[in-house]
Amino acid sequence: MKKIILSILLLSFCATFAFSQDYAVDKGSFWLTGMASFASQGGDLYKDAEDNRITTFSLAPNVSYFVARNVFIGAGITWTRTSQGDYSEHIFGIGPHVGYAFGNAESKVYPYIGAGFQFGSGGESWDGFDYKITGTQITIGAGVILPVKEHFAVVIEIGYIFHSMKGEDWDERESGNILAIGIGLAGFIF
Repeated sequence: MKKIILSILLLSFCATFAFSQDYAVDKGSFWLTGMASFASQGGDLYKDAEDNRITTFSLAPNVSYFVARNVFIGAGITWTRTSQGDYSEHIFGIGPHVGYAFGNAESKVYPYIGAGFQFGSGGESWDGFDYKITGTQITIGAGVILPVKEHFAVVIEIGYIFHSMKGEDWDERESGNILAIGIGLAGFIF
């Protein structure tokens, strides 16, 4: 009986919490976003000695919670795989982010700015040998959420990503940066 009462109270609390927000960037709202990308690079600039293309695939789901009106915190994961011929590399990253979304109950779109940090771990395989890779990623960016329906939207985002990676067979840590433009999907809970 105690379990039933506790379950009913918990469900009542969650239902009140989930539906007490007025709009998508109100305190207590959630955003669930997902970005994906695929690139295949070839030609003289990118091919290796055996004419193999460079192929990269990436997934990046995120969850954000509005701690105050327009202010969100959250966490995200990133999985990226790059391959060319007998070389492949995969990285899995996870970490927090913060941001500010512009808008109110009358808004038709929600522009936002944000920053995040991720720790990554993965590996590379080359000529039958496997090596571990670790590193960090710092991202700053901006985007816009374009609602399609009340709880569903398209996301367009631009970001600048700073990487610092170290492979177990590398002599020293290497750094780099990426300017990325992406499109994805978002769901709202408010």
